[in-house]
Amino acid sequence: MSRKIEHNTVGQMKILVEFQRTEPNWGPELPKHVALASSLNVAQTDWRTDKTVFRTKYSSTGKIIETYYLLWGPNDQYEFSGFTELRTPSGRKMTYKSAMKFYKDAIKATEFLEFKKVSR
Repeated sequence: MSRKIEHNTVGQMKILVEFQRTEPNWGPELPKHVALASSLNVAQTDWRTDKTVFRTKYSSTGKIIETYYLLWGPNDQYEFSGFTELRTPSGRKMTYKSAMKFYKDAIKATEFLEFKKVSR
């Protein structure tokens, strides 16, 4: 069952599936959380201010385009977690099936990933 969150950068998102890796006696960097989410907002650069803003994007026929994101972090508070917009190598939006493949690869990679806070 999906749940809705308000991400501090992207805005409204729907968590589709989530994964938590925990291994006993493995180290302080656990647990690791990864989630596949969808949003109606997509990053766009404002040419006047050169800032990235998140807006709803429409197709040429007027339909709202749904964008998939990969969220990750050390806990399940995805409102403040890191995110990656999922796109095909050619830059097009990803289908649900392709996004799910990317999510499954991210689950396999959590064994080797280490999340650290980046100071600004």
